Amino acid sequence: MRRLQILILQTFVLTIAGCLHDKPPIDVKVANTMAVCGAGLSDSTKASLAGSYNITNLKNPSVEITPEFKTEIRTIFMTDNALAEGDRLNAYNSYLGCVESRREALRKEQEAQKNTQKEAKVNACLAKLECDAARHEQLCICRETVQSIAEEKSWSEQRMAKQYIHSCGPTIKGIGACFGSGDTVKNRSECEVTVSEAGRTLPSASACKKPT
Repeated sequence: MRRLQILILQTFVLTIAGCLHDKPPIDVKVANTMAVCGAGLSDSTKASLAGSYNITNLKNPSVEITPEFKTEIRTIFMTDNALAEGDRLNAYNSYLGCVESRREALRKEQEAQKNTQKEAKVNACLAKLECDAARHEQLCICRETVQSIAEEKSWSEQRMAKQYIHSCGPTIKGIGACFGSGDTVKNRSECEVTVSEAGRTLPSASACKKPT
């Protein structure tokens, strides 16, 4: 029943807003705020509020409520004949308090969503850096293996370099694959910044040098 009442009010609000010139459409969250905070008000008061809303003050809770918004809403309540004269100021204060409370709730919701998205980005970058570190560790092991064999068999530097390319080539080609397409150095650097700013430890290969 409650949901039906909110849907009816949303339809009413959108209809009123659509008839106004230069008024942006009211989204669901704003309509819900109007439904909750406008409970008990007369249809004429709700219509006046719908027609006079400064949408930015409700749709974007990170923006401070402007004095103009408060004045506009106060004028509606103080001149509304549907309310007893002695009740108008209390109704205005109650309504504004409700709006501010809803804005705070929406602000916290938005912050939680941003934090979730940020955490997901950090975890994705961390996984890429761990993959990259593992590839470098593989390359380091391959290099040391070739060097050990070269020393044992007294290979020339040319012979050792040739064997290094042959044995470690696939691993060399795999360097950077963890970051997908694009500029590997740039992508790695951006991920390192993202992880560092989040206070997480950067993974690294113990003995490998990153390509520059």
